[in-house]
Amino acid sequence: MRFFEQILVSYGWEGLALAGSILLMFGVQLYYYIFVYGRIPGYKNNRRAAILDREPPVSVIIPMFSEDYTFVEERLPLILAQAYPDFEVVIVYVGHDTDFYEDLMRLKQSFPQITTTKIHLDPRFPISRKMALNVGIKSAHCEHLLFTSTDACPQTDRWLSLMAKGFMRGDIVVGYCGVERRKGFANYLMRTWRMMHAADWIARAVRNRAYRGTLHNLGFTKSLYFGVNGFDHLNMNIGEDDLFMQRIMTRDNVSVILSPRATLRERTWGGLGWWMSQLRYYGSAFRFYPRDVKSYIRWEPVSRSLFFVTVICALAVMPLEYKLGALLFLLLRYGIVVWEVRRVARRLGEEGILGRYFLYDLLSPLWAAALALSVVVMLAAFLGFGSAKLRSRYNEVRKWYTVGVAADNGYNLNEELTTRMNTAANIITTASSTLGADSAEVQAAQSALSDFTACLEAVQNGGKSQALTSLPYYQGSTMHALYQANEVLGSRIDQLYAKLQEQAADPMKMGAVQGQYGQFNSAATIIGTLKYNDAVYDYQKETGGFPASVLGAIAGVKEVEPFA
Repeated sequence: MRFFEQILVSYGWEGLALAGSILLMFGVQLYYYIFVYGRIPGYKNNRRAAILDREPPVSVIIPMFSEDYTFVEERLPLILAQAYPDFEVVIVYVGHDTDFYEDLMRLKQSFPQITTTKIHLDPRFPISRKMALNVGIKSAHCEHLLFTSTDACPQTDRWLSLMAKGFMRGDIVVGYCGVERRKGFANYLMRTWRMMHAADWIARAVRNRAYRGTLHNLGFTKSLYFGVNGFDHLNMNIGEDDLFMQRIMTRDNVSVILSPRATLRERTWGGLGWWMSQLRYYGSAFRFYPRDVKSYIRWEPVSRSLFFVTVICALAVMPLEYKLGALLFLLLRYGIVVWEVRRVARRLGEEGILGRYFLYDLLSPLWAAALALSVVVMLAAFLGFGSAKLRSRYNEVRKWYTVGVAADNGYNLNEELTTRMNTAANIITTASSTLGADSAEVQAAQSALSDFTACLEAVQNGGKSQALTSLPYYQGSTMHALYQANEVLGSRIDQLYAKLQEQAADPMKMGAVQGQYGQFNSAATIIGTLKYNDAVYDYQKETGGFPASVLGAIAGVKEVEPFA
């Protein structure tokens, strides 16, 4: 207690809070690197109970989405040369080049382990990776399946043997896939990022809390796949592998194979583009992860960033002895981190990581912050420009009621409905003088006209000037109410005109009524041919899905109703 009082006296509440933050974040970092990542180097999969007495036959499934001759010439031979007695390689070719598929078929004659199947590529029906994997699983002859990609390359001929041993102790096997070694700092960052990102899920897996694997190096049994009816999240094109693995993974069915000889390396095809594709893949499914997994993944980079921020603040504003203490914690943390990362790297076959690790240690939080900031900026720009565009489109569509759509050749709904209202009023006026204002037909027509006029004025004024809740056919939509009122008005005017024909004695007065009645029905005929509703339905399809619905809510865009 006296220790804290001395700190409070010497450095104030700000110094005490800063010291507490440094110690807390330092403790979180030690927990991750010693007690989480520190379990990876000493993990032994053979300590788990065996469920098979020997390595099973294995089907290696590889989806291929392009005519990749480098894979056929360089990486496929390394897979075919694996020192394992009983395996097949199932290549699922997605494309439209028959010549390339014929090359695969000829290759099959020289290597009987190869099984080929083709999915015709149609631009109208995009083929996702999970669709290709589903075809490959159904084509496989073995119960135990191992998955990789055309970009991954085995480093030794023992890869398949070691992964197959995993099936002896679990129905799911996960292994590590690093990034190919190249010169340059960008490649170093890619390799280090891949290893430390993999350390998150590997550390959970060795603690029997697996939540994912790498799509380049994982396996499971066919019965496990069909037992859950295959992949879910059919609307996702990337990242769905994680969510499927979370469905089938349990505390006792996952084997983790950690050996440099079982490591694959992924071919990179660019700098920033490749990196962004990886981030997009990992981020696509993250929102569906369990809450505890999300917290577990976030806390390491967050605590590291906060630790650096607090140390920098201490070095900038605090007295000398305080600065020395903060610097000591910084060096102590870095020493522990380097020691544990070195052990993890050796276990995964990632030698050469430590030389510049302090740069990755410092830059990765900045990269994450920059990435988050760029996402926010792009999202804001998207919402801003998208909302403005949608609002402009909405204002354009609103004019269709009064101006008409291009396909209607100058006719519009408002004008024709107004014609119906005016001619109906003239017919009722004439009928009142002929049949009497107390006539049942006149009163029915007058009531229908009043309802129709109220609905028409409500539509013309945006639904604000008239209360339509008293109308029997009002169901929350003014356009629907107007449609129903128009139908009722038409029926009542038809009945009134028929009564006039029975009792009218003045031929001239009846001739005027006939002219008004003709205009009334002519307007109805024109309304029936208008393309207004078709245009509205197209607009609703255009703006009804995501993200247009969200943008519409932000921009205050209301629904455009059809006359139906």
